Amino acid sequence: AVVSTQSTGEMLLTSAGFVFVGSLTHDQLSATQYVAPLMAQYDLSLSDDSNIFYYIESDTRAIIQWDNVYLHRKDKQGHDQPFTFQVQLYNNGDIIFNYKKVPVPVEEINDYNHYVKVGISEAFYEVETRHGVTVTYIHEYNTVEVDFEYVKADIGIVLTPKTMCSDAHSCSACATLETEFDCGWCPKIKTCSDGTYRYKQNWTDAQCDEPNNSLFTVDECNNYIEPCTAGNYMGDDGKCYQCRGNTYSGDGAEFCIKCPYGKTSPAGSKSIDDCEYDDEDEHYSGARQTHGTGFALASLVFIRSLIP
Repeated sequence: AVVSTQSTGEMLLTSAGFVFVGSLTHDQLSATQYVAPLMAQYDLSLSDDSNIFYYIESDTRAIIQWDNVYLHRKDKQGHDQPFTFQVQLYNNGDIIFNYKKVPVPVEEINDYNHYVKVGISEAFYEVETRHGVTVTYIHEYNTVEVDFEYVKADIGIVLTPKTMCSDAHSCSACATLETEFDCGWCPKIKTCSDGTYRYKQNWTDAQCDEPNNSLFTVDECNNYIEPCTAGNYMGDDGKCYQCRGNTYSGDGAEFCIKCPYGKTSPAGSKSIDDCEYDDEDEHYSGARQTHGTGFALASLVFIRSLIP
């Protein structure tokens, strides 16, 4: 099936009667990730009156309308009249399907060359590398199907979202959220989830599913101590302090590590790569003066360390 598309930021409009909201597109959108007021194979080239319009109202609402679009075979008996319908997407999660022209029952539309669907579907991605080859898997995890018998001219269908884990943006809000999902707060990525959502790869990479890596109660939230970021260490009082000069630390450190002998680093250094010789040319010149033997250089270091 030939499908034309039009991108508008994070939204992809298609001639096939559905919208994709996101940034990572793939060739399985019509099977796994869509908002479809009436998915089918349309051909916009059959009429000069066929168009796809969209209107974005600030940050509150987006309207996409398929206007006078014909099914791919316009000359097929009973299928020679245009369809006009739209979807409205609201920032609170509400979705409205509106229908103005539905000339034939949806169940009579041929799905031989393209899916015929009404509803929404979502999926998450998992990325694996095997034998040097990176493979992306797409897993459909949530689908809402609207019965075709409700799709008629001059009818509107409203889809209202359930309370989701992603509605919570703090640990305490996640722990007290009233929802049917088993939500947990993962401090490492500051996300509330049950582990199954579009960005599951982030959840997996951060090992949020591992024991003690997510928080589920208010007490756990209150007692949780945020690990120090790289370049800092945690003191006995549970507070983070910056590493001094000539030392470094990674994430979650309880102490700072000294730079190798002869190297220095600024305060707050995050890795051994931040430790450098004060004068790189002088260092290598000194090494050459030892006539190039690692033993001589090591001996020189040892002898200098004995001098008070």
